Amino acid sequence: MNGTGSGVADVESVMPNDGNTRVRFVQPVVKNTVESATSATNVNSDEACVLGTATKSFKAQHPVFHVVYVYLCETVKNKSKDGNPRIIETVAVPIRSTTRLRMALTLKHKQDYDVVVGFKEPTGRPRTDVPTLQYTIMGVQATYHNLTERGATDAAVRLNLLYSKGGLAGITEAVVVVTVKDVGLTGKIDRLFGGEFFRTLDTDSSTVSASEGTKVEGELKKPVEKLGSSEITPILEPAIIKPTSPGEKKAGRKRLIFNAAASTKHEREEGFNDLEGFLYRFRCLLSGLGESPFDGFSIAEERGQGSERLSTARRIRVPCKRQRNLG
Repeated sequence: MNGTGSGVADVESVMPNDGNTRVRFVQPVVKNTVESATSATNVNSDEACVLGTATKSFKAQHPVFHVVYVYLCETVKNKSKDGNPRIIETVAVPIRSTTRLRMALTLKHKQDYDVVVGFKEPTGRPRTDVPTLQYTIMGVQATYHNLTERGATDAAVRLNLLYSKGGLAGITEAVVVVTVKDVGLTGKIDRLFGGEFFRTLDTDSSTVSASEGTKVEGELKKPVEKLGSSEITPILEPAIIKPTSPGEKKAGRKRLIFNAAASTKHEREEGFNDLEGFLYRFRCLLSGLGESPFDGFSIAEERGQGSERLSTARRIRVPCKRQRNLG
């Protein structure tokens, strides 16, 4: 500023660089030097030169990150070696992903199945699995049969997962996706040469060479759609976190009361035990012997007051101990 001849009054916007906005003494210094209205503390200085957002009227929204990742757990019908149904876990949203994401997951299924969506902490931290929602994907088998009659193969279920701003993940849409293959001569030719488009041939037009010594006459028409899809219904079931009834809430409050009473009793007993041990140790320290740590640091009057308080505490301790034994 000294080299350009400008002054503080000519400053329109101030952008603290990197993490200086979090330092407590930097912001007061900036506000005392320039007006607080010209301090653009809500702007990333690395992006301001590109986006042109370094103005006092611009309101930037900070992205939200979470230290857990969202997993999707599905139950497979075919059983494992131990005879139990196999459970496949898929990471839907990686760790430290921003919110408001829409993820598409494709699962190989031909029947109705259950899906659980939840949160899990990464490896190396205390393992906590928090299942939040359970869905039953209905209509997969009926939809697959309807599409199979039209020549569909390779059925899969595509789930659209929404990662909301509050950090809750849920399934918003479920679709059965299949591959429609052309079983005619055109499809055979296309699969032979590895083409990407399906063509329907009519036997009245030009000639297309399929292989050496084979010629087919036909007319090119509109491409046939390769992928077909049909929407199905994901049903949300409160199987993970069920609503509690008034009786269950009352029983839960009773358990909390009993647990609090037991915890208080345990803490009281621990306190009495610590006090008793302290009294025994302190009794030895009050002696006027030469090996006592109090020798040379206390007078006889102070040691007498300590002994009197010690005897009073022991008299209080004995009735309390008798009451606990009677209880």
